[in-house]
Amino acid sequence: MQKIASLQLLSTRQLDLLKHARATEEVDLSIKGLYRRWMEKKKVIPAVKVEMKEWFGDFTFNNVVMSVEGKRYLQENSSNWVPTWMKIIWAMIIGRTDTTNATLTWALALLLNNRGALRKARDELDGQVGKDKKVTKSDIKNLPYLCTIVKETLQLYLPAPLAAPHEAMEDCCIDGHRIPAGTYRIPAGKRVMINIWKIQIDPRIWSDPLKFSPERFLSKSSEIDVRRQHFELIPFGSGRRMCPGLNLGLQMLPLALARLIHGFDRETPSDDEPVDLTQTPGLTMPKATPLEVFLTPPSLMASMFFFKSWFGVRNPEAVSTPPEVPGRWPLIGHLPKLKLSGTHQPLARTLGDLAEKHGPLITIWVGVHRTVVVSSSEMAKECFTTNDRVLASRPLMAPGRYLGYNYAIFAFSPFGPFWREMRKIATLELLSARQLELLKHVRATEVDLSLKYLYNQWLDNKKVPIKVERKEWFGDLTFNNVVMSVVGKRYFGTNTEEDESEAKKFSQAIRDLFIQSENPIPSDAIPALERFDIGGRIRAMKKTFKELDSLISSWLKEHRLRRLSAHGKHDQHQDFLDVMLTTMDKYHFADYDADTAIKATCLTIIAAGADTSFVTLTWALSLLLNNRRELMKAQDELDAQVGKDRKVMESDIKNLPYLSAIVKETLRLYPAGPLGLPHEAMEDCYIGGYKIPAGTRVMVNIWKIQRDPRIWPDPHKFLPERFLAANSEIDVRGQHFELIPFGSGRRMCPGFNFALQILHLTLARLLHGFDVATPFDEPVDLKEAPGLTVPKATPLEVLLSPRLSADLYLK
Repeated sequence: MQKIASLQLLSTRQLDLLKHARATEEVDLSIKGLYRRWMEKKKVIPAVKVEMKEWFGDFTFNNVVMSVEGKRYLQENSSNWVPTWMKIIWAMIIGRTDTTNATLTWALALLLNNRGALRKARDELDGQVGKDKKVTKSDIKNLPYLCTIVKETLQLYLPAPLAAPHEAMEDCCIDGHRIPAGTYRIPAGKRVMINIWKIQIDPRIWSDPLKFSPERFLSKSSEIDVRRQHFELIPFGSGRRMCPGLNLGLQMLPLALARLIHGFDRETPSDDEPVDLTQTPGLTMPKATPLEVFLTPPSLMASMFFFKSWFGVRNPEAVSTPPEVPGRWPLIGHLPKLKLSGTHQPLARTLGDLAEKHGPLITIWVGVHRTVVVSSSEMAKECFTTNDRVLASRPLMAPGRYLGYNYAIFAFSPFGPFWREMRKIATLELLSARQLELLKHVRATEVDLSLKYLYNQWLDNKKVPIKVERKEWFGDLTFNNVVMSVVGKRYFGTNTEEDESEAKKFSQAIRDLFIQSENPIPSDAIPALERFDIGGRIRAMKKTFKELDSLISSWLKEHRLRRLSAHGKHDQHQDFLDVMLTTMDKYHFADYDADTAIKATCLTIIAAGADTSFVTLTWALSLLLNNRRELMKAQDELDAQVGKDRKVMESDIKNLPYLSAIVKETLRLYPAGPLGLPHEAMEDCYIGGYKIPAGTRVMVNIWKIQRDPRIWPDPHKFLPERFLAANSEIDVRGQHFELIPFGSGRRMCPGFNFALQILHLTLARLLHGFDVATPFDEPVDLKEAPGLTVPKATPLEVLLSPRLSADLYLK
């Protein structure tokens, strides 16, 4: 019988043949029933009250009996009730209906008492499955956190805490614990009970054994499973008498739990009181009190998806555009609401406030242009995956035309052959891992020179802590770092070989470029105003462009002359401009000559790289100065991993997880481009179930997404530790849509690796080399100023004093 059960009835092949009973029919019908109950009562009460033991029990009973007998006995489509208790007992023994019911009830009870874990499970489902389809069996393998919840529930509230007793057929021995003789003798005929419950809460094996902590199965215990090979976790038993239905149970549990979490928001009757976890005696150790839960579909958007999914609604003409924010003015649209005067809070915060009132997908009108603002990670994922190609273009705006070589700057370029070629050059030639590795000496040298400069200032100040304004150091350092990498020139600080007036002129032109790009241009909102050039904005942009183009053209000329004089012998350490001159022959541009493409690309990397890195480093140091414990932890990590007898190298960064967590947390709170650059829909598409007409501008509010309390507990608090535990796998490379400071998809910033290298090395060297403090130990003002990169509103002044030996600064 064991062979029949294992090899025929409950084999993987047979369970796969019956997956329609678990997924296509039973789970669908059960969720559909909940949704219908909500639809019937939503006009009276916003949520439907469900006793979960009843729902889980009916669902699991139908699921098992459907698999065994092909009949459904409970809830809708039922034709009769099982007339005898023998049917129920038979179904429970064969299918373990009661054990599945109990486990699902405990899992939901534990999640309701641990909302952080519940939120992570829901976010994982939204991230891996999305909200436009149902969870299927094939999705479960991509839901590691959900699987750890099932494991942790089976560890704490296993379905059979004592299993069924065994009987020794002959004398045997079981190893003793701390018995000199080494064994216990078990006479024939003795009954043996395995206290699985006690084993699974053994504090020698499980830290905090009584605490619900799914994360324990994501780290060192990740290899532990429930399939009899790990004897610290044997909820289904082990050996010959192990439950043969474990695969059926393990398929039903995560699928049912996933569908419920994915499909409904859950609340207890009193959110102030935790769920009572008292157990009652019994074979399956059920919950003592009923588990009553209020269920609602997660949002109007989710309700729409449910309605489509369950009832087959497919009428694209009935789908509307995203809700429009009230208060639209004729011609100028919502400009008064956006307060684009430069004297108010950053635009990302204003749009975040509108999202709080009107939803995560809203329509505003910037003058005559329809603009959709996305403020949730789920919808951002739709933008950068499903709709990535459709949204890969940029609207044609004045900064791109008058400051960007008529849209030759690839950040501003509309989607097309030129943009594709320039993107390819940037990612494969200029900013590839190989090229960045070849230029790592530039990054190290620039930091060395800057630290030496600070140390000499400290010596000149008679070894008294020196006051440094953040722009003086971070600004000059990042500017030198980027410009040296691009054209091989150093303009500020020590060892400068360039003309000082040229340096000031270039620095001012870059500053003007940002100011002119940040300030709203009337003709961008109302194109008919371009001919009037209100406020002289276009004239000012043309002047700035002329100054920048003149200087960049001189760099290009110098590089060409140097290459001619070298007679074809190129330096091993070529800067970006050298690389472009070498590779441009491979590419053909229909709309621009090679010189224009080269100059536009140089300007892109310098303008974007220098300012964003400088702003991020300023915020990182500001946050650390307001959180001295985190500052000390970072320095302790540096001292432990690097020591005090050498400098930090780029190769050390991988061994500095806390420093990396600080950089991530800074980028989460203060992304360098909080709104990114606007996208433009090249054709009709759909986001969150809403229609986005062709020509619509789409803005993704990265700042709002990265402070979403559904994803990030205490979202406005500086907590680097959040990236050391459950979120350690989240990175900033565009694949985790809850953290996208560099954007995502085709139009993601191609220089993110370059930026991350500068950020990590600069911050590490500063914290390793100097003790930092504020004058009079006052807290740093974290007020933001409006701008493309949201700079700090007030200057950051710090006191620096060396913490390493002199030779590490001077040699």
